[in-house]
Amino acid sequence: RDGKWDWAVQREAPLTTGAPYTVPISVEGIREPLGVLSLTVTYDPTVLRAVNVVQGTHMQQGGVTTTFAPKIHAATGRVDIAIARPFDRPGATGNAVIAAVAFEAVRSGTSPVTVQGVLTTTTGQSIPVQMVSGSVTVK
Repeated sequence: RDGKWDWAVQREAPLTTGAPYTVPISVEGIREPLGVLSLTVTYDPTVLRAVNVVQGTHMQQGGVTTTFAPKIHAATGRVDIAIARPFDRPGATGNAVIAAVAFEAVRSGTSPVTVQGVLTTTTGQSIPVQMVSGSVTVK
């Protein structure tokens, strides 16, 4: 295993209905230069509503302008995120936040939150990664 996604969805206290909750998605332990990533976040749309996706600073290392393409599929409880660095620039390395998804609590319940994704180097080589999932509880 070369690295892992860290999906920081653990909370000490449950959310209340209508409350906002931003979940950072970070990467750690990646040894290869990261050039492109594509990930899908899934959740229960009857409990949570994704309202925004923002890019973290990790893929912008060295002042690089990235291609950032988030898409929220609110009805199905899915967020797709694609980020690419220019291929003529070195890949991003180290540990940092890749993106963050802002949710709104819709109703009481517990929503699993999973992340699946593919990472590649600037030369198109796959980077092995372990995904870490979690859950959010709304009171």
